Amino acid sequence: MHSPRTRFFLFLSIFVFFTTANFLPLGELFPSLGGAHVDYEIEKGTGGFAFATNLFKRGLFADEAMLRTIMLILNGVKYGTYRCELSMSPLENILNAVTGREFIRQRRITIIEGSNVFDIALQFQSSGFFSADEFFLEMNELLAQDNFREKYLISPSAKDLEGYLFPDTYDFLLSASPRDVIEKFLSRFKDIITTLAPAMDRELLYDNLIKASLIEKETGVGEEELIASVINNRLSLRMRLQIDASILYGLLRAGIKTNNITKKNKYHRSPYNTYVNYGLPKNPICSPGKKSIRAVLLPVETTYLYYVSKNDGTHDFSVTYAEHRKKVGKYQKK
Repeated sequence: MHSPRTRFFLFLSIFVFFTTANFLPLGELFPSLGGAHVDYEIEKGTGGFAFATNLFKRGLFADEAMLRTIMLILNGVKYGTYRCELSMSPLENILNAVTGREFIRQRRITIIEGSNVFDIALQFQSSGFFSADEFFLEMNELLAQDNFREKYLISPSAKDLEGYLFPDTYDFLLSASPRDVIEKFLSRFKDIITTLAPAMDRELLYDNLIKASLIEKETGVGEEELIASVINNRLSLRMRLQIDASILYGLLRAGIKTNNITKKNKYHRSPYNTYVNYGLPKNPICSPGKKSIRAVLLPVETTYLYYVSKNDGTHDFSVTYAEHRKKVGKYQKK
């Protein structure tokens, strides 16, 4: 069989006798488009006729019937995000779609700091990459490989990749597999860690990553170092950490999705409940950002043991419980 490119040029020699409009630059044919280019999406599974109709409705081809005929002969397109250059003719742009040449194969994904592994899997699913189930299946298969864990500084005791999927903005091919995505996250994570704490033991790193995830969920306004000091001080005195975000994560793991802390769920039994248990949760509760990781790896010393929200995104810190109770009363009245 002929390749798509060959079939295109075979057809082109016939088509040229019937029309010339589709060889003119798009910008001349459709002045109302404006700009230098128009981006459009071809969804996975889109047939040639649906593609033709979409382009015609977008004003990117002059003759819908002719375009449908071309697509029938060329037998399909490659899915992805395309850039229609207005300096090129409609037929030149169609050739790009059919051959997969010079089109935008990538989609930009931003993982916000504090996202958990479930958020991330669902974000890729909703963005048209792969299902959340496929993501978790690949994650488990990769974690079964000791060399994979060693390569990306993953603790032998980590049951999943919670905390390791570094939050940032990434460009991924629309055809990217779960493994492609996971390894890109982990490569970024490794770059950050080796800059901040080269040669750190993987188990110690994991404990620090758990702390960083708690910090990430507690603040986002430049208080990371102070929150880190409170966590360290309470751990050294064998005090419960009493961090609400860990309770919510434990509930999520138990299939209960809520943003509210009630008296009942405050004492929900789980390995993540820092009101019930001493020490750190058994794994990170989210993907911490660089500031939270740095706050743990490069700690500052304070005598703070408590903090309370000031209801404006910041916290008031205290050394004694009596001082803390006064501040709780002050801010709860507002």
